Amino acid sequence: MTAWPAEQLAAHDGVGILAVVLLPAVEAALVGAVLGNLAGYAVGRRWKRRVPAPLQAGAGRRRYTERALGHTQRRGVAAVFVGTFAAVLRTLLPTLCGATRMPLRRYLLWSVVSSAVWAPAFVLIGHVIGPAGPG
Repeated sequence: MTAWPAEQLAAHDGVGILAVVLLPAVEAALVGAVLGNLAGYAVGRRWKRRVPAPLQAGAGRRRYTERALGHTQRRGVAAVFVGTFAAVLRTLLPTLCGATRMPLRRYLLWSVVSSAVWAPAFVLIGHVIGPAGPG
């Protein structure tokens, strides 16, 4: 089972092993991230009025929630793509997109595109920075 990656590493001087790492990352992003995003979208779509309620406990939170919903409505596709790269937004954005009634096809397309860029980008960052880390 480990012979093939070792052969790729030897034959391609590290590029082969990087491909071996990137392919599962892309697959995981396209399956796990997209399915999770669709679940969040469905929650936002179904319970539009109830979803922001816990976020609006105080006046300040209510303002931030309204701003987030407004940005999601105005910026749509850009919000989906850029939000994938920010930890908090990556979690909340699918629900906000569902709550603002973004068309499912558009949301799904950009969710797949951004997830397919996100996973390899972070794997590559780890590959480049990894040798500089501790140990």
